[in-house]
Amino acid sequence: MEKKQIVIEGNIGCGKSTLLGTLSNDSNVEVFLEPLNAWQDIKTKDGETLLSAFYRDPKRYGYLFQSIVFKTRLRYQDVPQEKQLRYMERSVLTDNYVFMKSMIEMEMIEDIEQECYKQWYSWLTDKVFKMPDAIIYIRSSPETCLTRIKHRNREAETNILIDYLKTIHDKHEEWLQNWNLCPVYVVENPIDRDINSVLEEVKNIGQKIINQI
Repeated sequence: MEKKQIVIEGNIGCGKSTLLGTLSNDSNVEVFLEPLNAWQDIKTKDGETLLSAFYRDPKRYGYLFQSIVFKTRLRYQDVPQEKQLRYMERSVLTDNYVFMKSMIEMEMIEDIEQECYKQWYSWLTDKVFKMPDAIIYIRSSPETCLTRIKHRNREAETNILIDYLKTIHDKHEEWLQNWNLCPVYVVENPIDRDINSVLEEVKNIGQKIINQI
């Protein structure tokens, strides 16, 4: 039995966590959500989490946050796969092609930090990273994402602005429209689409990937 891995991509608030939470009820697949707890367990002496500090002051905490994110993503990818299909929320590809590029474009990171990131990203991905069998991009408009973010009301996300969501959206589009190292499937998820409809489309894609020889 050949084991397959699919990365679920998309903007903050596009519906990834809800989708993957529902998929996790399927005993035939494995689901790895972004390790938010690991990012929130690291705190300042005043008790502010690293994730919250990053959203509040990305220029100060951007490089530090991306370093921790990279480590935790590689850690859960390294967990032995038991089921035939594994879904993962984002990957180190996202960090490089979306979040790091966004921070560079928005001048949130210093030149020397960019160079350091490039060097260890290149080395670690060459040594450790496994390319997924497919990427499923959950596409929602930045405005829809902001509405969902406000509705779920996570404390760490109170400082997220629409301009940041627009930049993240644009970087996803630029990256995935030109990506050719594995198949990319786009699943539209506007504000009025039922989650069960999205779930069914994603499951069909997953079955298609499993059936590929």
